[in-house]
Amino acid sequence: MTPRPGLPRPRRPRAGFLIGVLLMAASFLVYPAYPVLVFLPVSASRRAQATIGATGLSWGLFAIGLYVAGRRGWVWLRRRWRARRRGPPPGPVFPAS
Repeated sequence: MTPRPGLPRPRRPRAGFLIGVLLMAASFLVYPAYPVLVFLPVSASRRAQATIGATGLSWGLFAIGLYVAGRRGWVWLRRRWRARRRGPPPGPVFPAS
């Protein structure tokens, strides 16, 4: 259902945003598993399959989380990424006494 021109767009509930952000965060929990996958006592082809599967799981969770969070989640993530690249924000400025 598309909104009519001039009417505000319906907002997704906050729960969707939070679930999406949690899914995006969970996608990063796969990365600590990569060193473990290297030392699995299986053949090299099985290790490669496990690594590809873990990568797919990570990106899949991230994509689903981004979809569930919607535009609001994308804007939130982009702001965090840009803030991280610029460094911490300046501290509060207090008037001289």
